[in-house]
Amino acid sequence: MGNGANVEPYADMDCRISIDSGLTLDALAAQLAAKLMTRVSELPFEKTLTTAVGEMSLRKNDEYASERTREVNGFLYYRYGMEFYPRPGATLPERIETVAAVLRALASLDVRAVAACDYEDRLPNDGRVGSNALS
Repeated sequence: MGNGANVEPYADMDCRISIDSGLTLDALAAQLAAKLMTRVSELPFEKTLTTAVGEMSLRKNDEYASERTREVNGFLYYRYGMEFYPRPGATLPERIETVAAVLRALASLDVRAVAACDYEDRLPNDGRVGSNALS
């Protein structure tokens, strides 16, 4: 991730959020940034949201298949994926709160989302947003 020469690199990916939304990538990134009160770094195929706890990389899912999103594990085929890379030294409570804030923001946008991480059971609704009964 392009963090600049004087910034310590971020840790390995900590959590992946699969997001099903009809919004464009640009619109989704802009609305999430506004709700999270953060900024967006824009590349043609990726949007990066930076917070005090880490970076979140948002991009289109290469495996996207709208007809498969209602299947068991259909979240694997959602339109977008967001990867969370915490800064070195970020505590587990900070990481949980950051991902929970993203999930709350996504819920307010009326989209479906599923978080996959080691602590998803500690997230609101076990890391699920929207109607994910089959996901």
